[in-house]
Amino acid sequence: VFKKFDISQIFDELCNFKVAGDWYFYTYLLQKGKISYCSESLNMHRRHKHSVTVSKENNERHYREIVYMQELIMSKAKSNIDLNLIHQYRQKVKKELKEIK
Repeated sequence: VFKKFDISQIFDELCNFKVAGDWYFYTYLLQKGKISYCSESLNMHRRHKHSVTVSKENNERHYREIVYMQELIMSKAKSNIDLNLIHQYRQKVKKELKEIK
């Protein structure tokens, strides 16, 4: 939930995303105002061959957008980042996307 605000600064780049546009938007939003944190998992995301976000045609793009967002967030983060966890997640995503083909 967030207040309405101007996204004209990021609109063109946001439109370039096919899969991770929501994460790009959230990253921008987090830099703009007051936020609250809830540690409770409020949704579940899974990838499968009938998923709207995953198809044979865009698996590579899906992976590239995830990596791009991870790199973008790491460049802006001011805390220690466990690169090993990031690498493990990337391997997991690659495996999932290959299994969908």
